Amino acid sequence: MVEVEIDFRKNARQNAEKYFEEAKKARAKFVATEAALLRTSEKLESAKTGAEMTIKKVGLPQKKKTRGKWYESFRWMFTTEGFLVIGGRDAKQNEIIFAKRIEPTDIVLHAEIIGAPLTVVKAEGKQITPLAIREAAEFAAAYSSAWKAGVGSIDAYWIKPEQISKSAQPGQFLPKGSFMIRGTKNYVKKMELRVAIGMKFENDKEGNRFAKVICGNVQAVNEHAKYFVTIQPGSQNHNVLAMEIRRQILLKALPDDKTLIESVPIEEIQRTIPGGTGGII
Repeated sequence: MVEVEIDFRKNARQNAEKYFEEAKKARAKFVATEAALLRTSEKLESAKTGAEMTIKKVGLPQKKKTRGKWYESFRWMFTTEGFLVIGGRDAKQNEIIFAKRIEPTDIVLHAEIIGAPLTVVKAEGKQITPLAIREAAEFAAAYSSAWKAGVGSIDAYWIKPEQISKSAQPGQFLPKGSFMIRGTKNYVKKMELRVAIGMKFENDKEGNRFAKVICGNVQAVNEHAKYFVTIQPGSQNHNVLAMEIRRQILLKALPDDKTLIESVPIEEIQRTIPGGTGGII
């Protein structure tokens, strides 16, 4: 409903003409205001561009993108004792790990399910321990297709590098990312599907402190991260879950650490979530 005032000293046409004139004046004011807003917006954009050019011209320090380590293109973690563990994100990476990253003294692991990363514990001159194998087995299980299936636990096994090959049995075909295992499999039973995601702090070459996302089994991440949360299979998608993980970590963080944590791209947290979904324990 719209209320209007009628001047009874005028007829209907005269009242209508009055409102018509008022409407024309209001429209003219609206057009003038809209034009002024557009000019202001253009000036702000021009000023912003000029400021950015000035920053570049005077050589003010820009944030440098640090180059990641070679293993960071894969799924990776460090065990409690400091052994590096890597796993393929997909069939292509499984092939790369098999061809280029397995050495005779390493240990190879796989979850007992179709759709799992080829996982390797790197010896790097040290004797790989039972604890390192178990933590790597948890890692291999969590990042398998069992996570998306929502199961609570799954078996994994480990073998020596010489037991794995791309040579199929006569009459058989190995699809991309698949391998033939020969000999005895050493089983690690009932690996719980849980992943800890945390923040550790490091210094770059210039001595600047920064936050880094790490993941792995709870014991290992507790050893290396300053703050962490634990997730399990669930229904939250990686966008929502990653934001909640960061929020929970920020609640625990000291004031000096909060800014560094907030500067970590949310995509780095998303990349650590198995199967693209989950829930915080």
